Amino acid sequence: MSWYIKKLLRLRHSIDEGSLLLAVKGGKFHSKHFYSSLISVHSVGYAKTVWNKLILPKHRFIYWQIFNNQLLTRDHLCRFMNISSAFCPVCESGLESHIHLFMECVYSRKVFDEVGRWLGFFHWPESCEELTHWCLLAKHNLKNQIINAVISAAWYFIWCNRNRCIFESVCKMASSISLEIKDVVKYRVLSLGSVSHRKRDVYLRKVVESW
Repeated sequence: MSWYIKKLLRLRHSIDEGSLLLAVKGGKFHSKHFYSSLISVHSVGYAKTVWNKLILPKHRFIYWQIFNNQLLTRDHLCRFMNISSAFCPVCESGLESHIHLFMECVYSRKVFDEVGRWLGFFHWPESCEELTHWCLLAKHNLKNQIINAVISAAWYFIWCNRNRCIFESVCKMASSISLEIKDVVKYRVLSLGSVSHRKRDVYLRKVVESW
């Protein structure tokens, strides 16, 4: 028997028929539904906004970590290892944390200003509460979903630039990162197409082609 089947058999004394039936959809057993029924998952309102297909997968991963304060910024690192400095490696004017790096850093603000030149005016989130509120608003609004993709791309590139400053001693200009953000989001949106959502896709293309 396969490893997968052996694992299922080991669970036979801790589950009942009802649990198995909950995992059956369309006459087929789905391991995903079965797994979900065995664990207690705390759902969050911003999940669908973060894991949106307009956002590149690698951007989603960093975006999710920012939401959950999981990136190894220096305020986290100094708790379990000795580091030379806890200051932001980009601006060197404040202690590095998620809030500072992605919302308060002078460099990040310059990136936001550059992005605003082609995106238009947008009030960038200044706290986790504002970010969560924004994501709840973006779930059902196509224009906001595009802006949400821009936010995630901006923070992804800001994080990459931060790492480059540490490991390569090189920091990109804010205007250069702004162009990368625009190109990545634009080509991502233009690459997506669906017959069942043709009107939506036409709208998305009109928005990004105007950049």
